[in-house]
Amino acid sequence: MKLYKFRSFDTYSLTALQNNYIWFSKTKDFNDPFEGAFLLDEKIPPKLVAQALKQTTFKSKEEIGAERYLEMLKSMGLDENSVTNEQLFHALVKQSLDSVINVYSNMMMGCFSKCTAERDPIYENLMWSHYADGLRGYCLVFDLEQLGEDFNSIENHSVASIDVRYQDSPSSLSLEEFISTGVMFGVENFEYVDKAARVFSTKSPSWDYENEVRFMSHLKTNKHVYSADALLEIVIGSKMPQEQLSLLSAIANNVKPGISIRLCSD
Repeated sequence: MKLYKFRSFDTYSLTALQNNYIWFSKTKDFNDPFEGAFLLDEKIPPKLVAQALKQTTFKSKEEIGAERYLEMLKSMGLDENSVTNEQLFHALVKQSLDSVINVYSNMMMGCFSKCTAERDPIYENLMWSHYADGLRGYCLVFDLEQLGEDFNSIENHSVASIDVRYQDSPSSLSLEEFISTGVMFGVENFEYVDKAARVFSTKSPSWDYENEVRFMSHLKTNKHVYSADALLEIVIGSKMPQEQLSLLSAIANNVKPGISIRLCSD
C-alpha cells in the first residue's frame, strides 16, 4: 500500500529528505480538537466493586508513610477522615486508566495519507493546499510495509501503524470495561489497548479527505529514519518553480539515484 507525506518546499523538509527521516510529533501539536479527547463513563456497578475489593488489599497509612498517604488522597480528591474503600478503589481505577492514556499521549506520532481503491489523496486539492503550499510543494510516496520495517529497525515492535477514524464525537471509555478487561491488573488485552489508542487516532469527519494513517512510536525522538527502499517516488506540485524543482531533484537523486519524479497532473 502507498502512503503519502505532503511537504512544503523549505529547509526543514529538504533536510529531512536529504537525511532520510520523518519528523514525529506529540498529539498536543496536532490541529484537531478531537486529538486526545474522550468521553469517560465513570460508573462502576456496586457488584463489580465488591468483587474487586475481595481480591484487593490496600496498603495501610503506616506502610505507605503518612505524608505520602495524605498526598495520594489529596491528588485523588479524597478526605482521610471520610474516605471509604469503595471510594479509594474508584479513584485508583480512574488513576490507573489515566496512566494508560498518558502512555499514548507521550508517544511520538507520524502522520501520512494512504492510497486506497476508494480514495487517492494525491488528487485531493485540499491536501496540496493545507500541507504542500498550494501545489508549490511536493509529496513523498512510501511503501507502507517497508516504512514500518524501517521504523522498527532500531527497536522491534516500538512503532505501529493505525488508521484514523472519522466520527462526529470523541471516543468513549468506561471504568467498568477497564476493570473487566483486567488491564489495570496487568492482564494483556490487545482489544482494549487498541481502543485506548483510538483516543489518539480519531478526528472529526471534516478531515476525512486526508485518509490518514498514523505511526505511533515509543521511541523518544522526533526523527524516525527510513531506508531508500521505502521511498517509491516523489510527486511535484504543478506550481513549484523550476529552480526549486531542480534542487529537489538533485537531493532526491542523491538519496535514491534514478527515483521517479513526476508532476501531480501526470
